[in-house]
Amino acid sequence: MRWREYPVLPDGDARFEAFRTGLDDDAARVLAYLVGRRESDNVESNEATRLELRVGTGLGRDATIEALTTLETRDLVRCTTVARDSRGRPPKGWTTAADRETLSTRIRSHHSYRLCERADEVARRLGATPPSDWLDDVEPTVPASDTTAELTVVLNWVPNGLHAPLIAATDFAERNGVEITLESARGSGSALKQLRTGSADIAVVGAASFCRDAEESFVPLALLFQRSMAVLYTTTERLGEPFTTVEQLRGRRLAVSPDSEVSRLARLFLAQSRLLDDVEIVAVAGEEREALVDGDAAVATGMPIDVRELAAAGYDVSSLAVADHFPVPGPALVTTAAKLRREPATVLRFLMGTVAGATAARTHPERTARRVADRSDDDVASERWRIERVRDQSVGERGWGWQTLAAWERLEAALRSEATG
Repeated sequence: MRWREYPVLPDGDARFEAFRTGLDDDAARVLAYLVGRRESDNVESNEATRLELRVGTGLGRDATIEALTTLETRDLVRCTTVARDSRGRPPKGWTTAADRETLSTRIRSHHSYRLCERADEVARRLGATPPSDWLDDVEPTVPASDTTAELTVVLNWVPNGLHAPLIAATDFAERNGVEITLESARGSGSALKQLRTGSADIAVVGAASFCRDAEESFVPLALLFQRSMAVLYTTTERLGEPFTTVEQLRGRRLAVSPDSEVSRLARLFLAQSRLLDDVEIVAVAGEEREALVDGDAAVATGMPIDVRELAAAGYDVSSLAVADHFPVPGPALVTTAAKLRREPATVLRFLMGTVAGATAARTHPERTARRVADRSDDDVASERWRIERVRDQSVGERGWGWQTLAAWERLEAALRSEATG
């Protein structure tokens, strides 16, 4: 009896985590395995047969074939034959088409182009009017740029770990010929206003705010993360019991920041739960957390960091995530039809830099947290916590930034339903 050993891709492989920001999970797994073979001194050859790929990645036959098709189409792997000590015709094998750095550049380029294609499709389905031919001026493979373009990107709040891909993108985008200037706005509405007035080229805008306030000329390029991080939270002291179900809101006061993305999502959450008429919504001028602590409300709206900080202050805090009950897309990177008409290649290069930034946040969270903390008003540990908290939502089934039509259409329908009662 003959035995053969096969190398196996380990859990948590850093190459896989890096590649999946620009590839679907199966394709990223196969590519990570092949790169691992190429970089290892302990394998018989760089090439892997389909059987070796299946054993090494844990994928089935059809998934392996589909992944290889994707990778070959994007010039990331090539098919060859495996010359080994065996009788008969040499079997087919696959190996990487370039070194890891080149592969990463190709992944970012192809994925950014796919994001542009998807943005065009989503925008048209949502009633926006991007230029009819703007994609004709960009290509999946982006050549090096001899000139530097400038982009102003406005965030929907002060810089923090949730913006990590954009903050980390500043260096990567510059290498692609784009100089990014980051500015801050007080909420999605303010960010949209800056986009509308032309003082920003790209804005981070909450999905609900985009659906309600965006103009026909606004185009969502990508999602910063896949689902909204908005939460409703309280303390056991204030509610009288742990907060475990939305029904506990009935007859209570809910503190919200007026006209904010989170307040819109809270109203949507209540409407979907048929509780909107049974909850008193209290608009507060300051922090919702203060209204909760002071007893002006039984529950407050906010983000996960609010829950963490209140718990650190000694309170027994519990929360409900809005997206766990109604899957709301995360904030979108939004630009204008005019920008796409004038500088489509610049937008594509910006997305390439942001994909690289998302990769850095996934694979080097501590280093990225330090960069974020340099721009924020918080410490490295808190920014690292934010980055880790959103990590599972940073990539979808098709990589970072991917939008689904179903999610946008579901949100639009829910907002229409809430508006009409």
